[in-house]
Formats: sequence, C-alpha cells, structure tokens
Amino acid sequence: MGVWTVKRGTDKWTDEHFVLAIVQAPDQSFVFVICQGGQVSAQVRIGTSDWSPYKTRKIRWRVDHKVPHDAKWRQSVEETGVVVSGLQALEFADLVSHAASRLIFKNSTGTRTFSVRGSTAAIGVVMTACGKS
Repeated sequence: MGVWTVKRGTDKWTDEHFVLAIVQAPDQSFVFVICQGGQVSAQVRIGTSDWSPYKTRKIRWRVDHKVPHDAKWRQSVEETGVVVSGLQALEFADLVSHAASRLIFKNSTGTRTFSVRGSTAAIGVVMTACGKS
C-alpha cells in the first residue's frame, strides 16, 4: 500500500493554489484531503457504477478497528469519485491523521483499504495551509 504524500499546485480553471495530501492504491483508487480557496474537502475514488455529477452516494468508512461511519458524500464533477467538505471533511481528516493502521472505504462497487502511513504529517500540512491546525 502507498504512503501519504503532499502535492501543491494551481487549479488550471480557477487559478487558486491548493495543497493536498494523497494516498493511492495499486489499482489507481485514491483518497485525498485538500485545502483550496481556504476550504478543506476530501475525496475518494474507489469506483462507481452509474456516475452522475453531484449525485449523493452512500458510503461507509472507518479507520483502524473503530466503529464505521455511514455517510452521504456527493459525486465529484471531475472524477468518478465522491467528495465531502465542511465539518464532515474536517472530521474525516482528523480521524485519518490519527489512525494507526488503515483506512477502509466501502460503497456499492466494493471495499478498498488504504494505508495511513504518513497521513499525520501530510494531512497536517493541508490543515496548516487552511489555517485549521
């Protein structure tokens, strides 16, 4: 499994700078937490069956062996993934950055496990960039 890394860049459409912490699995699925425009959001791509932008999807996620979180995240415009912002994104980022062994996502297309190795430092950079540290 991969290691969380930090990437910085500029959105080609809005010209806004962003900082993101990302981990990618061998099957090209990924999870990231991003600060852009002063806002924190999180996105996961683990595959979807009938993709439509902005449609809400039910997902379950958990860190380590803790109680799963049932959530509704919206489908992203750019990717076949789901995204969340606001307080849910902050809670997600906090729990992942404090996880000890793994992050697991489940939706209608399957279950994926992601490494949390390096998440504390990488997500910390994102939170600092958004003034949330």
